[in-house]
Amino acid sequence: MARASGRLLALLLGALAACAAGANDPAPGRVDATAAIDAAPSDAMLIPDAAPAEPAPDATADASVDAALADAGALAVTLFGTTPTAYAGHTTSVGSTLANDICPAGQVLTGLRGRLRGTDLYHGPIWGACRPLILTATPPTLTTGTPTTDLPEHGSPLAGDTAWSRDCADGEVLVGLAGRAGAIIDQLELQCAPLQVAPQAPYTVTLGAAHPLATVGDLAGGSLFTPIACPADQLGRGLSTYFDGDPGFGLGAIYLDGVAIVCTTATVQ
Repeated sequence: MARASGRLLALLLGALAACAAGANDPAPGRVDATAAIDAAPSDAMLIPDAAPAEPAPDATADASVDAALADAGALAVTLFGTTPTAYAGHTTSVGSTLANDICPAGQVLTGLRGRLRGTDLYHGPIWGACRPLILTATPPTLTTGTPTTDLPEHGSPLAGDTAWSRDCADGEVLVGLAGRAGAIIDQLELQCAPLQVAPQAPYTVTLGAAHPLATVGDLAGGSLFTPIACPADQLGRGLSTYFDGDPGFGLGAIYLDGVAIVCTTATVQ
């Protein structure tokens, strides 16, 4: 009896020990979190460093460029004012007729046409030639374009007249006249000047140095008259003439008595 009780106790203690040992082992399928973190997996995939992302376009800078181009493209040239210079020749000949002619909108005076009378080559009718102003941007530049528009001719053509014309170069405008006059206009010399625009706002329009074209008319009649010219940095926009008056001396009412340039101011904005 005592021997059986001892054996039963030994079996009971062994069972308890087995239970305690099983409690310390992880259950099937259970992951030891600590071991999983510490252990480096043998098949871990190395991920290459990502390439640095390219910076996004500077939308502000693009907008500024677009705005600048838009501003440049939106520039326009404006002409304002019509003020005549002093007159060369006479304005008080008996029966003399006054004519004032202005170039079409957006155009400026770039030349003259006329008729010389008989063998003396005194001036008869004259009229202006106009060309449009052309503005290009970045940087702004002013030049003269096509077509050329002639202003009205005042006075009648006569048999024996010699037709003539004088034109400023591209990008130049008529700004003054020199020549000779007595009872009538004997000789004319056109003065042209190049257009200039400041490259930055406020884009001021100025004129370069004026230069003469070839003279036309009688080389010896009358005397030199005081040259007429538009005010500084103004340009011709039209022509004012007195014509077909009677200067006396038996010349007849068929000549150019007096002439002035109508001037204007150009702005770019």
